[in-house]
Amino acid sequence: MKKSLLAKVFVELFLNEEAFTPAFFADFSAHFFEMDCIDDVVTHLVQLWARGMVDNSTHFIEGFGDPADYGIRFNPSSVIDCSVHVVTE
Repeated sequence: MKKSLLAKVFVELFLNEEAFTPAFFADFSAHFFEMDCIDDVVTHLVQLWARGMVDNSTHFIEGFGDPADYGIRFNPSSVIDCSVHVVTE
């Protein structure tokens, strides 16, 4: 049996917004993909977290370096809802 599911999870992300300077955005955009505001940073980091590519024990994030330099921290205990929906059966 194979089922496809859509899961939604809510998580808190903490970061130091002041660490994301115009120089950071210019450098990141030049080497990876366009990122020009803090909302882009948040979206990217939460997507990495959701894919299991980063967590609070991560010591390096490509394009960022050491997450501690940016105050990056995830609060998985803040998962308040995990709704799962069957997409296909």
